[in-house]
Amino acid sequence: MKTLRIILTVTIILISFSGLYAQNNTSGENHSAVNDIDQDEKTSLLVAFDSYIAFWNPGDKLFEGSDPTQLYHQDFYAIDDFGDETLEIHTYKNYKEFWEPFNKKTFQNLNLRFFNIQSRETKEMGFVTFDFEFDNTRLQNGDSIEGGQKGTTIWIKEGDSWKIIHEHLTTK
Repeated sequence: MKTLRIILTVTIILISFSGLYAQNNTSGENHSAVNDIDQDEKTSLLVAFDSYIAFWNPGDKLFEGSDPTQLYHQDFYAIDDFGDETLEIHTYKNYKEFWEPFNKKTFQNLNLRFFNIQSRETKEMGFVTFDFEFDNTRLQNGDSIEGGQKGTTIWIKEGDSWKIIHEHLTTK
């Protein structure tokens, strides 16, 4: 029941935000990276998204050196396309328990290039859509990897901090 409630809430949020975004996005620009956005134009949500980019660009320090509890909400829920299957992960703890061993087993280093970043936020909620590609990423056997995905993160504001409540990644 909780999963259905979250999915319905996210769907309603996306529909609501898509209308707001269409009304309020006057620049129409896509940015190759969040850092390319003028600091005066960077919203607090995009500043938080910088942390997401840093988290997923650890080089050879997979899941080391950053505190994802500052990034992910305790009720985090993810839907990630993974090859021929779809993963549903219901807490950050489960997310880490899946992705940390997978990434350490699979990659020598992990670097992602984010682009087509679009965002919309209200006082309490926001979303960021983006594309990413592997950028100079090597598998454990030394081979480079190519490809990428599209993603959406839904954020909620807790005090002065943005936290990810939902993530959906899908293959292109």
